[in-house]
Amino acid sequence: MITAHFTPRTNPLRATARAPRLRISEFTLVAPAFHAPAPDLGASDPQSRILALAWQSLEPLSVVELADQAGFPVALTMVAITHLIDDRRLVPCSPVAASGGAGALEQILQALQGHPPQAVTAKLLVTAPMSGEPELRALLGHVGAIHPSTSQGAEVLYALQRSTDTLNLAMTGVCGLPPLISLWPDLTRNAEALVLLVRDTDLDQGRDIAAWLGEQTGVPVVVAVHLASENELDAPQVREALSVPERVPVVMIDAHDPYSVTSVLRDVCHHLTRLEGWG
Repeated sequence: MITAHFTPRTNPLRATARAPRLRISEFTLVAPAFHAPAPDLGASDPQSRILALAWQSLEPLSVVELADQAGFPVALTMVAITHLIDDRRLVPCSPVAASGGAGALEQILQALQGHPPQAVTAKLLVTAPMSGEPELRALLGHVGAIHPSTSQGAEVLYALQRSTDTLNLAMTGVCGLPPLISLWPDLTRNAEALVLLVRDTDLDQGRDIAAWLGEQTGVPVVVAVHLASENELDAPQVREALSVPERVPVVMIDAHDPYSVTSVLRDVCHHLTRLEGWG
């Protein structure tokens, strides 16, 4: 009698399936895993270099901070960190994706008003015409150290504000309409809102950006006007010059004054918690 031997079939998809990767953002904080072996501090490949920098730091570092220190693009750094997390050599120490909606903005507002912040991450995107680059850098510089990175030939600026190990506010800045259009999906990923920063003397240079933003959906917008002159200007005049809807909030700012920036961030969060879109 012939005895048949059957080998159980294995579903190839099930056999090769892996747990889904964590979805990190450019502002995710990471630290070395407790039981991970020490890295090769002399290695130059991206994963080893990033792991070495994380080991040498006394506190968790964000993706953009590691990218800046390593001299790598943010996108490459995110890929390397994702692999290091998969290999259990790095662990995320902050919310994986920077997205909290109005609740996150409410807590940022409370923090700016002096109330103790909770563990929350909120990301704001700030864009300006090319003429507004000095004000954009000044604004982000008051929030935290600026970490520049190049993506698709355009410079993107990142700034972080944190309390202990908790990231409270993350800001991304870009100048000019072409970079804003080409990088839009990446720039707005996990962004709670967008701030259009324009000078009071160059409102016409912000009109193209405002017109393009008017065709986008899903990201609330606030216009911040840097007062570079002594000319009196009010919100209706700004809306008319930029051709934006009446419901778009307009705030006045001195981007070079840290106290003004703090006040305006409070106003921006206050407005954005009551908005759902551009118009």
